[in-house]
Amino acid sequence: MVHKIASKIRDTRPGASVTSIITLQTEKSHRENIWHTNMLLSATEDEVIVHDPTDQLQGAAERPLDREDFYKRWAVALNRAHLIIAA
Repeated sequence: MVHKIASKIRDTRPGASVTSIITLQTEKSHRENIWHTNMLLSATEDEVIVHDPTDQLQGAAERPLDREDFYKRWAVALNRAHLIIAA
């Protein structure tokens, strides 16, 4: 869904930079009400690549998530997504 919206914006404003900030349920706690803000980087059929600032201790904040797991964690966080458009 986010990809479709971003593509539509790019079609109407060539050269526009579109970034999406999303909220995901934590995967490091059993409490569902802990959410983290991530930047959506890209997606394939099987996975979604996010920039997760909480992973910086691992040496890299960019990481792939299984697409099904991504959708479950995003749903718990109420499918929140913010688009940032720089034209």
